[in-house]
Amino acid sequence: MAWISLRKSFFLTMISKKNNILLKGYQISVSGNNVYFQMEAGKSSLYESQNLKHLEIIKILDGTYDEEDIQNLIRRNKNKHELGAFFRWLDQNKMLMLTDEQENIHERYYNNLNFFESFSTLKDSCGDYQKMLEASRVVLVGTGGVGSTVLMNLLGLGIGTIVLIDFDTVEQKNLNRQFLYEESDVGKSKIEVASKKARNNNPSINIIGINKKINGPDDFKDAIQNSDVVVLTADTPSEIQMWANAACVDLGITLIIGGMQATQALFYSLDPHTTGCLACWRSASDGHTTGEIIRPLVIKNRAIGPAVSQLGGAMALEAVKYITNISPPISGGKVWCIDFVTGETKIISKWHKNEYCSVCKGMTAQNHSVHTSSSTRLSEQIFLTDFEYVKQDDHYVISAKNGEIRFALPEIGLAVLNGLKSGLTPQEVQKHVLSEFNEEIDTSDFLENLEELGMIELDQQSKYHMQHKKPQVKYFLT
Repeated sequence: MAWISLRKSFFLTMISKKNNILLKGYQISVSGNNVYFQMEAGKSSLYESQNLKHLEIIKILDGTYDEEDIQNLIRRNKNKHELGAFFRWLDQNKMLMLTDEQENIHERYYNNLNFFESFSTLKDSCGDYQKMLEASRVVLVGTGGVGSTVLMNLLGLGIGTIVLIDFDTVEQKNLNRQFLYEESDVGKSKIEVASKKARNNNPSINIIGINKKINGPDDFKDAIQNSDVVVLTADTPSEIQMWANAACVDLGITLIIGGMQATQALFYSLDPHTTGCLACWRSASDGHTTGEIIRPLVIKNRAIGPAVSQLGGAMALEAVKYITNISPPISGGKVWCIDFVTGETKIISKWHKNEYCSVCKGMTAQNHSVHTSSSTRLSEQIFLTDFEYVKQDDHYVISAKNGEIRFALPEIGLAVLNGLKSGLTPQEVQKHVLSEFNEEIDTSDFLENLEELGMIELDQQSKYHMQHKKPQVKYFLT
């Protein structure tokens, strides 16, 4: 069987659905006993072995076999230890995928799935990354050059809800870089035009247009409630970044900011849980000067389309990283610079959380509770659908909903299930298991598996999804 590991304590086997496994489209080459896997130029993974017996498994990773089939084939092979180790290495190095990745995903996002292949494993599938985007809410403040470019990227990504905020009208001089707009749009409200074109581009996305000028932190807070990421591209009034900073810190929401200079673009971000805020950055920069300023900088818009497109794309990709966690965001507490003359990208400034900061000092614990509200679920009763079970060998087969749901648990897993069904909270179940089995367990993963299987009643599932904005897949093959 294909076991799905829940932490270190017990195992859950999915036998209700057949998910075949496929080796991703890597180029494979052999040199001696070394096997090289390459997906793109300059990047390859090396597997070293005493012999090449383990390559036998590649033949069966063609999408024909599911987890149970593969595990059985490995067990029957005389080189089962090498094959098993190689199989685990392939998954750990993100080379395996399930054949049903496109299930319940709109065709327009299929190439998104292909991109996510570089980050997916059997545990975190391409489809789940896309579903994270579709479940997310992004607020975009400013629909000018950079903002309209970010918007087009968000539409292509399939963000579930996009809130647009602007108060300006389309002008002729915008058209050199704001490709969302046309000659016929000149004089019209940017929000009205942008909202209409966004809905036409992707009718499945919830587009909310707010025609309003931001005049302080409270305006921000009203607009960004329950959002995952705020992207700020507006540069007026001059205080707007600090207003956004105060609102996002207060609500515990990620903030990404970017803008154009003459031949450079800058972008940076803050996550109230992990980085310092903009006030921390400014306090660290106080006192740094190159001398007395005898003439202030003359500010004018020097942006052109190709430069704006690069910045907008970089900021949208950073939003993807914050939402899906496919890789660590690169701009958290850092100012990234794109130099359009040299083509160089570099970090030109860094900052850390200042414990004496007037904005984010003391906010960490409060904000943490906003983003980890799902942990309170461990102290709430979970309502499970009715189920039956029978003992088979060293495990128990659970059946529910007239056999539509079937999975297997060891004795400790059955104890957890029965505890939840009896009305114990997950925290109480953890204490019970510690007392009866002398095992410390974390029931969070177990609850996620039950929810995915459909074992949690609908009202509880709704609460669960509200509290878990980033779904995960639970496939750990051992």
